[in-house]
Amino acid sequence: MKKIYTIIISLLFVTILFTGCTKDEQLNRSPNVVSVDLNTINNFTPDISVIPDLYNSFRNALDAQHNSDFTLKDEIIAEDRPLDEALWLLETSLNTNYGFRKDSLTDFTTNFFEFTVNNKSINANGMPVIDGQDLVNLYYAMVDTVENSCQENEYFRFGIVEVSQVTNEISSVVIESESGFYWTGVLPPGVDPTPFPNGTSMNAYNAAIAYNNKINNHSGLIPWEHDPNYIFSMSSNGYDGFDYPEYLWHKGAYSDCNVILYTNELNQYLFSTKTFIDLFNDINDPDSWLAQVDIYCFFDSYHIKACHSVQIFILYRIYIGNNQG
Repeated sequence: MKKIYTIIISLLFVTILFTGCTKDEQLNRSPNVVSVDLNTINNFTPDISVIPDLYNSFRNALDAQHNSDFTLKDEIIAEDRPLDEALWLLETSLNTNYGFRKDSLTDFTTNFFEFTVNNKSINANGMPVIDGQDLVNLYYAMVDTVENSCQENEYFRFGIVEVSQVTNEISSVVIESESGFYWTGVLPPGVDPTPFPNGTSMNAYNAAIAYNNKINNHSGLIPWEHDPNYIFSMSSNGYDGFDYPEYLWHKGAYSDCNVILYTNELNQYLFSTKTFIDLFNDINDPDSWLAQVDIYCFFDSYHIKACHSVQIFILYRIYIGNNQG
């Protein structure tokens, strides 16, 4: 059974404001205010060319935090990061260092944890900037929280890190942490799911669940060995039948997820849904893996219509250089 717990955790980072600055310093202070789109921040991915330096710089700051060599701590200063970059570093570091370690588990738990961090400043683009040391502290707080949330015989699988609210003063960061179950990929392109037999009928809600079970590959394994020279970066995007009616089930006005689908329609949308998912499954790229699809029925209560929605999770393996680990 899927269990959802919500735990709100606030991290209080105290910023000491020094008074006595000169009149020129006061005049040069930035009047910038937050002006960002949360979806843009949450879907940010750095340019591939900067990822090795970006990730390794943050990893060095993380290592220095727990290193007993105080000289090293003094030499490595954690860099301040814009919020979108900070979220990517948190999610990628967490999943690379702790995720995708166990398989063949039978149950899973999803937990949501919220952290609040002070914005050090707002840049000229309206993006909050997070203090480098605060970001390091936030990462280790996430690690401790995720590890403490796991029950006996339960293992952290992956985390999705997003911002839920931004003001001029603070940013609220949420991690969706899933433990216990393991991604196994989907049926590859050219392999059709098993069709429904004649005489089958079910509502659209249960049809989406059945599509999940038929299209996800329950006997697969992550295709890569863990290697310190690579990191894991995750992409998640959703699509629905209102926008892709040629592939995904949809129903017009005055309908909901209780609409009954019979054998022919069930199989029609089963195969067209699989065809749509195949468009995102690049089996010729050795460094990408379509890890999971979540198919569910969405009811638009305002327009009183319903459709199937597909959430596609793609895991990328990115080379970051020759590292020992």
